[in-house]
Formats: sequence, structure tokens, C-alpha cells
Amino acid sequence: MEWKTELIRSCFTVEDADAILSIPLSLHRPKDRRIWAETPNGKFSVKSAYRLAYEENRGGGKVGCSDPSARKKAWKGLWGLNLPQKVKHFAWKAARNILDSNEALRQRHIEVDSGCALCRNPTENILHILWFCAHAKNVWNSSKFYLPFDIGPTWSFLDVLENLQRFEDVQPGLIERFISVCWGIWKERNIIRTGGSSKPGRVTLKNSLGLMNEYQLANEGSRNPAAEPPEQIRWKPPSQGQYKVNTDGAVFANQRKVGLGVLILGLSMVGLLGALEIETKALEIGLRFALDVGIRDAVFESDALEVVNAVQGITLPSSSTQFLVYGIHQQACLFRSCCFTHTKRQGNVPAHILAQYSKSLVSYVAWLESCPSHIMQACAQDLDFMYYFVVDRRMRVCGPIENMY
Repeated sequence: MEWKTELIRSCFTVEDADAILSIPLSLHRPKDRRIWAETPNGKFSVKSAYRLAYEENRGGGKVGCSDPSARKKAWKGLWGLNLPQKVKHFAWKAARNILDSNEALRQRHIEVDSGCALCRNPTENILHILWFCAHAKNVWNSSKFYLPFDIGPTWSFLDVLENLQRFEDVQPGLIERFISVCWGIWKERNIIRTGGSSKPGRVTLKNSLGLMNEYQLANEGSRNPAAEPPEQIRWKPPSQGQYKVNTDGAVFANQRKVGLGVLILGLSMVGLLGALEIETKALEIGLRFALDVGIRDAVFESDALEVVNAVQGITLPSSSTQFLVYGIHQQACLFRSCCFTHTKRQGNVPAHILAQYSKSLVSYVAWLESCPSHIMQACAQDLDFMYYFVVDRRMRVCGPIENMY
């Protein structure tokens, strides 16, 4: 069951159509229901509503300007930075907007002058102190520091961290250097406010980056322990009398397509599903495939731990995959014996290769008595003897391959 893409795009705007097509559909067509998009499980909570209202108020009525996944990644990565604890604590307070800027103090009903104590700007918020203030600009201009984006006047410190993370692969250590300089600016600002003398920007820059370099040098050994030999993970055959169905999914963002690999089913389809959704969809189609070829005792294996845990009931499924998990449970009842297991990517190589290979396909493809050599080779490396099933568009078994060596 798939969306009628052309009809959807003819009836809705591009943004709405993309949002609709990103919803995975279950083969069992469960009843529609309302979900609350601000929580992972789709259920309303006062906490999520408060957070949404807070973001709307802070953004001047513009909701959704920040990517939730990027924000979550920013919070998660903050405490893992290779920086002294006091600098990370400073960054956490800046991201929470609880540093003692004049604006923050007035919001707590503390009577202080709202203007900047250093440059007499009418307002003094955290980003003004760390970036827009004349004192801060003096420090930044003393460095060769370059940000690959422009900081907006209404941004928060957390917004800056989110954008910095997008360039971490291109400029490693960018976040750590930025936070270290900000910490130096904040420290210097407090010294000046309490009657201390101002230092040249280059001195503040040298001291803050020097602290970072000294800390990283001292902790280099503890953060890079001796590498252990990688664990050898191989595909394991099922018990006697059972079949094993391996599944995998792939997302091709540039082509706006997703692919499925169900050992041995390969297909590619136009869609906007995420990695979690396509992995769950692959597992659901894997069950349908096994039923159609007459298998009644099977072990279903996937390299997506979150999907396997949701199917087993260990964790709650996300709101975007609840219908798919429901469909999996419905089909599982039709087997004589059925279980779900997780393996790492190294133990799921043929299904992964098949999912990647589906990028070049436009529909179901069947290979009779032969198959692409790289897929056959991956299977041969797992076992000396195995049955290799490939189905066509009508879910028909085309033939086994034996003694693949």
C-alpha cells in the first residue's frame, strides 16, 4: 500500500505534499488517528505544549524555525566536548539562557539597568555580550576565527551551536574553539563589571584558547585509548526447520528515494521516509514476503535495534512507525513460530547491499538462476550452502541458488 504520489502533489503545496508522503503506510491499513507531533510517542503532554508555546513566543510567532533533531543533537553533544568542565557548564547555562545578563535578570524581576555595561547598547542579552558587543567584536577581530554562517540578531546561543554542528565534519573542533572564546569574553566582561581593568582582545583570545589547548593536550591519552580489535560479526543460520529473513532499508536523500532489502527482495520506490521508517517498512514487507512464499517458521533479523525493540515491546514505537509495528504484529500471528532478532550491520551485509542496489531499480526485479555478482558474493561469504529467494513484482518465488561457491 503506497501513496498516490501524483494525486497528492496535484492537491497540495510542495511542503504539505512532502509532509504527507513522509508518513509510512502499513500493509494492514489500520484506522486513522490523531497524533501530537511534538512528542516521540504521538501522545499529548503539557511539557511539550509548554515548550512549543515558549518557542513560539521567543520566535515572534514563528514556530518550527529550529530543527528538532538538530537541537537534540546539540544538547546531547554539549557534554561530550573536549573542554574543561567549567567551560562546558558555561556553555550549558548560555544555551539554557540562564547566564546573568541584564536582560535575564530583569526577566527574573531583578531591578537592573537593561543596557550593556560595556558598550551602552539599549539591551544586553547573552548573544549581544558574546558576539555583538564592541568588547566582544574586539576579541573576535583579533582572531582568524571564521564562522561559515551569519548570526542573526534574534538568535539564541543554542541556535548558534546547532548551526556549528552542521559544519563539524568540515571544520573539526569548530564548536570547541567558539565556546572557549565565548567563555573568555564572558569572564572578561565580569571582571570589567566588577571594577577590573580591561585587557586587549588578543590577550583574552590567547588565554581562552590556551586553556582549551592545555586541557586537550593533558587529556589526549584518556580520550584516545588503545584501539581494541574489532569484533567479528557474521551471519548466523536459523534453527533446524526454520528460515531466516534478513531485512534492511536505505535512504537516498539526494534522489528523494528509499530502498528496501529483504533477503532476497529488492525494490526502490519514490518517497521521503526517514531511516527509522524505512527500516520498519522493510521488516513489514519481509513478513509479507515470507508468508507469500509459504514460510511458516521464521526468524526475522534486522540491523535496526530501535525497530526490533519496538516490535518486541521493549520500547514504545515512535509516532511515525506505530501503524507499521501494528501491521507487523498482525502478520506475525499468521506464522506457526516467529521471532525477531537484532544483528549489527556486519551480520546483515547481503540485505544491506541489496537495499543499496535498489537505488538503480524502478520496480520489483527478479533474477532466475542468477543474481548480481556482488550480492551472490556477500551471501557466499556467510554460508557454503544456502537458498537464495528472489521475488518479482507479484511476490512470486523465482528460484533457489545452491552451492554458491
